[in-house]
Amino acid sequence: KLVQALGQLLAGEEESQELHKAGAKKRPKTSTSKFRLSLRSLVAKISAADPHFIRCVKPNKAKAPGVFTSTMVMEQLLLSGVLEAVRIRHRGFPTRIPHRDFVCRYAFLLTKYCRQDAQKKERARVARALQSGAKSERTAAEELVEGLVEHFAVEPGQIRVGRAKVFLKAAAASKLEEVLCRGHVRAAAKAAALFHGKKVRRRLALAKPVIEQLQVWLRTYCPQSEAEARSSGGSCSMLEGLGSVELAQQAQRQLEGMLIAAGDLPLGWQTVARAKAALQRLQVELAAAAQLHSVASSIDPLAIGKALARAKDVGLTGRKTAAGLARRAEALRVQLPLVEALRKGVGGGDFDQCQVALDAVAEAGLARRPQEWLAELPGARL
Repeated sequence: KLVQALGQLLAGEEESQELHKAGAKKRPKTSTSKFRLSLRSLVAKISAADPHFIRCVKPNKAKAPGVFTSTMVMEQLLLSGVLEAVRIRHRGFPTRIPHRDFVCRYAFLLTKYCRQDAQKKERARVARALQSGAKSERTAAEELVEGLVEHFAVEPGQIRVGRAKVFLKAAAASKLEEVLCRGHVRAAAKAAALFHGKKVRRRLALAKPVIEQLQVWLRTYCPQSEAEARSSGGSCSMLEGLGSVELAQQAQRQLEGMLIAAGDLPLGWQTVARAKAALQRLQVELAAAAQLHSVASSIDPLAIGKALARAKDVGLTGRKTAAGLARRAEALRVQLPLVEALRKGVGGGDFDQCQVALDAVAEAGLARRPQEWLAELPGARL
């Protein structure tokens, strides 16, 4: 009212100034005119804003920051009537919500929880009608309050519908907010479950062809277990089952591509573990086969022995390369000392030593079968 009175007073002064403006002499600005201009600016700002009354409470007598005197603050609150106003408001209806906001906020409760019998289904239908705006705001609020009071055992006197707002007492507002919070938590959990379920189903759809490809590869290339191989008299080597190194390398590339495509898809851990074990085993066998191939023409018995031992560990003893290297190692064991003795006898010109070496060659049968000398050794020439 004070602001309105000041505004009317200033408006009257402006009209009088407009009437006497023509022909009047320009007067100098006085303190009163400056005050009127300042007051007019203040009234314009207050009219354009939404002012609130703020009651200030002194924390201490010295007005020092960071110091709080509880007795002094309590006296101010008691004497100013703030506590009494809060108590009166609490006894009344402290929560006041416009009709539209009330319907939009709490109609979810009837829609969520009223789905067990015919009466509750009818309330759910009413709640959906309220949310869609098919009824007036006040009518919608009244019907919603009726449903909330009946379903959630709220006392009728704790919720009242006014002309523009719905008034709730503290107990009713607290109960409705608690139920609403539980409903939001359940709805969020259900939404999260639906999202994660859809995500997992999509990943399973992507994983299904990969699983089928891995299973086909394992049935095709992976050998039987070692116990079954021994009982049936077969071999448990993957390389021997594939037949050649080229086919084994091709199968290795296929398996590596499938495992890369699998990535972090939800595959069966047994299938993936078996595929990884098969890949590791195939890599070891290919490395052993490469080592056998590298010493195929070697005259170092130690290197050949290491390659044969590694081949035996991975089950490659049945390969032709391994069998040939075993015969070569045995021939080197016999022929290397003979070649060394012949070299010493011929190089030193010692006839007796040469005769002893030739007798050893004849005893080994190499004199009658000179073709058995290894091509890498000069035994036949010596």
